[in-house]
Amino acid sequence: MAVNERKVNKYMDLLARSYPELVSIEEVGRTHENRTLRMLRISTARHGRRHRKAILIDGGIHAREWVAPAMVLYVVNQIVEHRSSNGEMLEGVDWFALPVVNPDGYEFTHSYVGLGRRCQLYGLNTDTFTIISSLVQSNIERVTHSNMLDHKSTI
Repeated sequence: MAVNERKVNKYMDLLARSYPELVSIEEVGRTHENRTLRMLRISTARHGRRHRKAILIDGGIHAREWVAPAMVLYVVNQIVEHRSSNGEMLEGVDWFALPVVNPDGYEFTHSYVGLGRRCQLYGLNTDTFTIISSLVQSNIERVTHSNMLDHKSTI
């Protein structure tokens, strides 16, 4: 099962509390639906230091990419919680992780499984989507059946 945005944020908060010398959270913006865009910074440098190389990992750009945020968190987990094995990844580099770039769409698809961006774009709810899908399907069947009849009459 996919991880919802609340659980993503909860894990980010846990890392920041557990590894304050290494992990910090920055608010980098707000979405159309006023959700906070949160980015994790993983760095061995003091917070005032600049001009280090940086690596950005992002996920959840498209609403139905449910595995992408989990993959970002897996990489973060390997860097932070398995630092003894992966410490060289932090040498001279700051890591920035934005697990969910599109939290509005990500949450929407968790609430209305599988509908994704088209329904939200047009302000449709699940009932409207179901009705439209049924109408489109019946029109396709009608046109296909009609074309088959026309094709048979010309043979």
